[in-house]
Amino acid sequence: FFMPKDIAGKEVVVNGLAFVNEVPVDEQRHYAEDGGATAEEIAAITAPKKTFSFEADGVLLKN
Repeated sequence: FFMPKDIAGKEVVVNGLAFVNEVPVDEQRHYAEDGGATAEEIAAITAPKKTFSFEADGVLLKN
């Protein structure tokens, strides 16, 4: 489904699934290398990274 682009700051009720993903160090380094990061930037990646996501299956826009 699609949502209007002008709803910033509006109150909504959402239904769906919230989840946390952990991106391992080797995967982050791979993405950094693909993105053109320097060797120093790649070496600085030393810990897994958590990402938070929400997959909505319904949204109610309040008036």
